[in-house]
Amino acid sequence: MPQARQILEEAGWKAVGNGREKDGKKLELTITTTKKREYQTIADELKKQWTKLGIVVKTKSIDIAAENSTFVQDTLQGRNFDVLVYELSIGADPDVYAYWHSSQLGQTGYNFTNYINKNADVALASARSRIEPELRNAKYRQFARLWLDDAPAIALYQPVSEYIFSKNASTVAEGSSVVTTADRYANIAEWSVTSGLVYKTP
Repeated sequence: MPQARQILEEAGWKAVGNGREKDGKKLELTITTTKKREYQTIADELKKQWTKLGIVVKTKSIDIAAENSTFVQDTLQGRNFDVLVYELSIGADPDVYAYWHSSQLGQTGYNFTNYINKNADVALASARSRIEPELRNAKYRQFARLWLDDAPAIALYQPVSEYIFSKNASTVAEGSSVVTTADRYANIAEWSVTSGLVYKTP
């Protein structure tokens, strides 16, 4: 928290009463998210922490399940938010070109923060054109360093699911990678409980 206050002070946001002002303008932010319990919990926690820094914070939760929901068109495509608490779906392949390459700007793209970095563009384009894992990883590490320096977004957490199985049953192989919860059923045709020799008549 002291570091956050220092950053605000260095950016010119001075403490005035219980809030912060810069050039006569109050520091106000609206956190936009969807009506999903975990996202609303995160938004409430951010509001609590940022309020202590003197930031006026409002929260806005949108029901994307509603028939008349325009969340995609108005909020995502329109980039109509101060702060967005939302998930990025990244599969087994670490390719994040769609989210961070500058070609994905605009209403049809997924670069929601309008992030532009030419060196990051080169790293992303080069990584997805490589087949060799070592070369791809090197390019993605290069991109990750640039991304962390620029900080166009903040990764709050990555959800983890624990999958418990009996050693007496052959299901998901120990140490295997399960990207989505549905992946644990990928080899269901091979599941077994016991195995042994069956006598065959000659």
